[in-house]
Amino acid sequence: AIGDKARYEKELAAYKNSEKDMAWRAYVAAEERKQAASNSTNDANEDKKPAEDSTDPAFMSYDTYARRYIASRHPQKKDIEVTMVVQSGWNVLSAEVRNYWNRVHLADQLEYVEKRSVYQRFAFTVQEVVAAKVSTQEALDYLCS
Repeated sequence: AIGDKARYEKELAAYKNSEKDMAWRAYVAAEERKQAASNSTNDANEDKKPAEDSTDPAFMSYDTYARRYIASRHPQKKDIEVTMVVQSGWNVLSAEVRNYWNRVHLADQLEYVEKRSVYQRFAFTVQEVVAAKVSTQEALDYLCS
């Protein structure tokens, strides 16, 4: 441990005056100046509105399908490239095709609600079974009935 501490202090002393350290300090100072300038131009009493969520809910269904499709056709593409392709594809869709994705989105929502209700029923019955402290076989018989 003593040797590690000595090596660390030696490397730190060499780094403190290096070009990398000076570049880092210049970058941090520039960021602080930029932050201070942006803070001084903002009115402190200005009412800040939360950003509006302009994402069309149908886009989520389109995005899920298109992302899988593009990724399967072009596995070498990075995530950001796939995102750009999906977004540009969404921007050129006609109203008719967007209506289709709205219907897909509604169907997805209905499926989710149905699955959630089944899960909640199952979770509730498991709690009942545990509270009753019955055997595993009795629990399985109860859940399958």
